[in-house]
Amino acid sequence: MRLAHRAPSHLDLLGQRVSVSGPAACRIPLMTLLAPFAARPASDSLIVRFSEGSGGGYRLELPSLCCWGSAAELVPFCEWWLVSRSLVLRPELCPLHGAAVARGEAAILLPGASGSGKTTLTLALLGRGFVPFADDLILLDEQLAVQPFERCFHIDEQTERIVERLAVAPLLAFEHLPPGYCRPRRWATPRPPRCIVWPEYRPGLAAPQLVALRPGHCWTLLVNQLIAGSAQANRHFARLRALVDSAPAWQLAYSEPEQATGAIEKLLVAGLG
Repeated sequence: MRLAHRAPSHLDLLGQRVSVSGPAACRIPLMTLLAPFAARPASDSLIVRFSEGSGGGYRLELPSLCCWGSAAELVPFCEWWLVSRSLVLRPELCPLHGAAVARGEAAILLPGASGSGKTTLTLALLGRGFVPFADDLILLDEQLAVQPFERCFHIDEQTERIVERLAVAPLLAFEHLPPGYCRPRRWATPRPPRCIVWPEYRPGLAAPQLVALRPGHCWTLLVNQLIAGSAQANRHFARLRALVDSAPAWQLAYSEPEQATGAIEKLLVAGLG
């Protein structure tokens, strides 16, 4: 794939400075994925090094870690590793597995584990005028505001077909990105969450099912989605308690994204979310 621009070789991920070197087949796709985090060189950068391996593969060297594989295997792994590593440097941010979108002055949190349908639902909500904060990551600051993190969305073939069906592709950039990735053209700015919606993809469900969650139940679910070490556990537990006390929570089961977006719209119109 020919790129129309030269990718940077230095990054700033939440304060983690990174320098990447190696063959263009690995370095350029990684830098393209993380282009919003391009930065100037820094003397204290974490070193990421790709090199050519035997049999046409590549070697990836990270601090205390070395692995081998194809560019298609190593680049997504390296992107995930760098994002995870960067969270360690920002203990004031509470990181959760999930997605978040905004429209107007408030945010809607969409927490959940892999396979729950949160990325697909997030993309479907773009067609309803929402803008995203991040893919697969919710960052809450100390004031309970959701912070944006302009990470590319990783989508599978089924999600790509849904994107085409819902006509939201014009809201996404695919140019120059590796296969299976897209980047929203607009991002949300920091704001407080208005409600929490737990999506659950259930194939064949005739109608969406929306069930209110008690604060204590929601808190337990959120704790299970924390992306953090034990050193910050007490701080994050208290923040999640404040979150569930201030934002109503719902569990939303659906089989089609149109069902889910319609149910969320009704929540907002009714003033319940």
